Amino acid sequence: MDELQRKNIISSDSIRYIFANLNSIVDFQRRFLVGMEPYVPKPPEEQHFGELFVSMKEGFMVYEPYCANYTRASKLCLAELESLKVRT
Repeated sequence: MDELQRKNIISSDSIRYIFANLNSIVDFQRRFLVGMEPYVPKPPEEQHFGELFVSMKEGFMVYEPYCANYTRASKLCLAELESLKVRT
């Protein structure tokens, strides 16, 4: 993402549109992964991963803008494909 901006490969507006809430998603995924770590070493019958999903259910809302924007962002990526091929 930074390289695309630095080399001016695609417009800043396109980058913001394609990667709209990427930082929020990455932040949530890191917290979710940390939350999973205590469950992994346990035997399968004691893992109870569902507890983690329930306790972090509000955090999954970070995917709502991503999902809502997915089709338009994909089309924009396809439109910018030639720019990416030529300049990278």
